[in-house]
Amino acid sequence: MTSLTRFTTGFVLGGSLLLASCSSLDYQGPKNRPEQASAVTGMNAEQRGADVKELNKLVSIFIDSGELYKDAAKMTNTPSHAAVLNRLSDSRMARAKEGQRRVAALGGDPATKGEALGVGHMALMKVREAVGNDTKIAMDETLRGEDYVVDQIEKHLEDPEISSMSQNWLTQILPEIKSERDEIKALDEAIKARNKAG
Repeated sequence: MTSLTRFTTGFVLGGSLLLASCSSLDYQGPKNRPEQASAVTGMNAEQRGADVKELNKLVSIFIDSGELYKDAAKMTNTPSHAAVLNRLSDSRMARAKEGQRRVAALGGDPATKGEALGVGHMALMKVREAVGNDTKIAMDETLRGEDYVVDQIEKHLEDPEISSMSQNWLTQILPEIKSERDEIKALDEAIKARNKAG
């Protein structure tokens, strides 16, 4: 690992734990009143509150990862890799919107701000300003972001406080997210192999 890569990793992901995010995704859809949510879901207020809290955490992660990948796409100097990263960004934002709709259906206020990956996209752009476009760094940071997304979903699936309805949704989306993560991993490994051979 080069000193630049160590710097980037520490700055992008380490800094995200300390600084607030500016990523946002407004929610414009309908929202159930608590009594409507109870009738639709069959959940009591405590269960709905637990689901809203945990789903909003994932919504924030999806918002931040979508923003991070969009900025990573700007950093890569390979058009085909930029296309993959932009597609992945769109996918994560779509998941965030889906999560927002589920939170609203539960009578909660959907998260509209990112948190977990927070300053990642801002830090990545600062690195870009310092070193120019760099496909390897862009793919490395995207892969780290995807590993984090998968890890958080798996942790939520093991959370006994989350309802079976929300767990079913996470079970449904996890294979697709893992598949997208594996696509990024394959591209990242190909870049490393090409750089090593060169």
